[in-house]
Amino acid sequence: AAKLLESVVAGPKEDVQRPDAMLELAELRKESDPDKATHLIKELLNNYPLHPAAEIVRARGLAPSPGAKP
Repeated sequence: AAKLLESVVAGPKEDVQRPDAMLELAELRKESDPDKATHLIKELLNNYPLHPAAEIVRARGLAPSPGAKP
């Protein structure tokens, strides 16, 4: 599952599945690679702020604090 999500995230930014894949991959990686998870969440919020996946991030309290490292 992670390989499929990674391929979608690495694909074109215009791919409509990319924001959802970023969220799912961040959730998979939050324990094993928290820096990568944080990076994915920040990119999701920056590039797709109005996407439902970004709303889920905010609703779940997954958004990193403003001072967090990239």
